[in-house]
Amino acid sequence: MQTRNNFATVPRKFSVEYKNPCWFVQYSLADNPYKNNFYKKYSLMFKMNFKKMNHSFYNHILQKRGDMLRLRCVPYFYIIGQPKCGTTDIYRRLMMHPDIRFGVMKEPHWWARKRFGEQDNYTNNEYSGRRWASADLSLTVHHTNPGLACSPDKAQIEVLSPPGGSTNVSRRWCQQGPSEVPASPLLPSRLEARLHNSILSAPPCRLYSDYLYFGQHNKSVEDFHKKTEESINMFLNCTSEYSLRVCVYDFKLSIDMSVRLRIGLYVVFLLDWLSTFPQDQLLVLCLEDFSKNPVVFIRKIINFLQLGPVDEMTEYAMVSARPANSRKPHAKTLGDMLPETFKMLTEFYTPFNQKLAQLFNHDSFNWL
Repeated sequence: MQTRNNFATVPRKFSVEYKNPCWFVQYSLADNPYKNNFYKKYSLMFKMNFKKMNHSFYNHILQKRGDMLRLRCVPYFYIIGQPKCGTTDIYRRLMMHPDIRFGVMKEPHWWARKRFGEQDNYTNNEYSGRRWASADLSLTVHHTNPGLACSPDKAQIEVLSPPGGSTNVSRRWCQQGPSEVPASPLLPSRLEARLHNSILSAPPCRLYSDYLYFGQHNKSVEDFHKKTEESINMFLNCTSEYSLRVCVYDFKLSIDMSVRLRIGLYVVFLLDWLSTFPQDQLLVLCLEDFSKNPVVFIRKIINFLQLGPVDEMTEYAMVSARPANSRKPHAKTLGDMLPETFKMLTEFYTPFNQKLAQLFNHDSFNWL
């Protein structure tokens, strides 16, 4: 499998000088990966960053015993949330911590589309394939002092996408069956980035937010109700013939359903992660708890990530920052979903929420 080859370049031992799993590789001075890199087309910020790294690249090559060495790193921790669960918002708040540095991009999709370099037809560029495994942290490495900075990755709790999957990040996921659990590519390389932070929100609210944020125009609460009812019936028809996990990972079913119902079945995805990582390496939080007590919420993440304490001003900035990706103005005019829609979704998700609450011994995941 291609992804296993991607991680084959990652060693089994890392430098003790860095928080991130980092290592040095021999490098040719004739090979500057930032000079003509196609990812600079991704955005203006990318263009500026790659221009900066191109000009300073050779200043960051270490000469040792006649060898030219380049520092490579992978993320110190991963945010493995679901769409519309506040992961981007929490990510931006964590970026205010002085121990955390920004990589080249927020969502490298370590286990999804961008891992294969397909998006935007970048398949043959310098970042695709195995080099992509550490390339997105290059900007971090350029500004990292040993023992200080660490960097995150924001992923989604899903399975791997094969090379032929979807390349439309904002609207569709491209998983095609549960043949590979999401964290398994890390297993061969024994990555020590053991800290995985998952943010979850109430499934009915997540689904409605997802409906409002993505997709077509002419939305209405009645349209959402109709599509939700159709999708639930399709999913239940599937589970009447096949196992739950088969239906959750059924690519065709996910495309046929009008709303992304399966994304809220958190317990299915998290059980797959726990088949690879011990439970104490995974911090799962309820987004609604942030609204109740943002200071406690942020401190819990900082402690779990084993980061240094922050001063009062930084902590205030972290908890009081304007929410990211909040509901758009035109979506606010629709108001809440219909009461009967909420009731229908609550009845559908409750058994799965109960299993999640039992798994992590936390009543918040019942969302009662």
